[in-house]
Amino acid sequence: MRKDRFGRVVEDISSTDSHPGQNVQLSIDERLQAEASHALTNAVIFNKADSGSAVVIDVNTGEVLAMANYPTFNPNNRVGTPEENFRNRAISD
Repeated sequence: MRKDRFGRVVEDISSTDSHPGQNVQLSIDERLQAEASHALTNAVIFNKADSGSAVVIDVNTGEVLAMANYPTFNPNNRVGTPEENFRNRAISD
């Protein structure tokens, strides 16, 4: 159920029961991920940019091997982090 700022129902959203799906296999390469993050951070700082993103894709399979954003944040300690840092620029900009 979706409500407006006055608490009035503006949309009744129905739900469906879940059912077993397919397995998901991640394609992120830990070494490439670390290297992409490091290289992106250095490039943003060197170019005095406000932000940046990098995506490494295997051109033969289409698998995403690494995805990095800057600025970044620690998901285990988000206190004090500007909300704009939470945006995944690689897929949303």
